[in-house]
Amino acid sequence: MAARRKADDSGLFAPAPREGLRARVVAGIDEAGLGPLLGPYTLGWCAFRADDPARLVDLWRELAPAVSREPTALDALAVADSKEVWSRTSRGALRLERVVRCFEALRGLPAPEDARAWFARAAGELWNEELEREPWWSSAPCSLAQGELDETELLWRDDMARLLAARAGSAGIELVALGSRATTPAELNRSFERTGSKGATVWEEVAAALRILWRDHGAAGLSVVVDRQGGRAHYGRLLAASLPGTRVLMLGEAPGDSRYELDDDEGRRAEVRFVERAEALSLPVALASCRAKYARELSMQGFNRHFGAVAPEVLPTAGYVEDGRRWLCEMHDRLESLGIPRERLVRSR
Repeated sequence: MAARRKADDSGLFAPAPREGLRARVVAGIDEAGLGPLLGPYTLGWCAFRADDPARLVDLWRELAPAVSREPTALDALAVADSKEVWSRTSRGALRLERVVRCFEALRGLPAPEDARAWFARAAGELWNEELEREPWWSSAPCSLAQGELDETELLWRDDMARLLAARAGSAGIELVALGSRATTPAELNRSFERTGSKGATVWEEVAAALRILWRDHGAAGLSVVVDRQGGRAHYGRLLAASLPGTRVLMLGEAPGDSRYELDDDEGRRAEVRFVERAEALSLPVALASCRAKYARELSMQGFNRHFGAVAPEVLPTAGYVEDGRRWLCEMHDRLESLGIPRERLVRSR
């Protein structure tokens, strides 16, 4: 690698000439539930590996016809922005369920027997038991489409999982990471109090996934795309602080696309990009988006099942601010009688 300029105290380097990175692992990170008042914030991540880096340039093309960029596709797995894949209909639930289950099969993961098994396996080393303290936890399902899983659907899914595996196998592509984590309102509120910033709290969640990807796949040459949220444009010092011992080189900080190169003394090397609307550019980000949305919607199904049994006269909520306030108003007396503290359910930011 070309000589670098001297680092400042943060470990961040100014731009300098470099050799191009030919990544053999490409990864994506995305979130769901950043804006709601109720329910968890969820993060998804995934990574694909190939010995031939050219195979990773356009994974939609390499994995077709098993996958499609079209979010409403019914004849293929709709790997796209989860806000467009998912809808509050049986068809929308099936589309998202198909994507999650078929890529879990590609990763070699068995079907979960219950919600705890799914959430714990999805979070991996980032799992903690805070989720199990949620009042609705025992009502959480492990499938969004349980009532829709007839024999025809299950056969279609099995066929599509086999086609996906065949396309990945023929291209020499392996799914090497697949995860998601749900962070409860209580966890978020404690973090908001500690960091003083919603953006800083979200960064802590993203950084945890980045550390895993960097540790496990940096030696192969790693390219990570993170869907960019909010107005932040400068990530260099955050990367340096979150990945101790890593050198960070800024490649560019254009509107909507911030790029950095990382390396360390153990031979790891990566390019990390923070891109607006990244689900349209990167299949790994789109898949991470679907994973995050799936975890969020499983949680809200559990939420509405639990409180629907407690107060059947109160309509379910998706947890977003306006409707979340309606739900809290209608549930006020019932929540007080149940002794559920507001900070366990309602985000402070």
